[in-house]
Amino acid sequence: MSYKRRQKIDLFPILVIVVAMGLSLTVAYQVHLFYGNGESPVASDLVVRSAAGG
Repeated sequence: MSYKRRQKIDLFPILVIVVAMGLSLTVAYQVHLFYGNGESPVASDLVVRSAAGG
């Protein structure tokens, strides 16, 4: 008896697609954060509470 061998799926192209999708979503999120607001956050504009005095 001869058995038909199933061809194995190559996982490398799937991995490349998943990594590319994750990277593009990350970049899109960063662009949305930077350009989505009318004003960009600046460190000098933040209010820092004084740690002195308990």
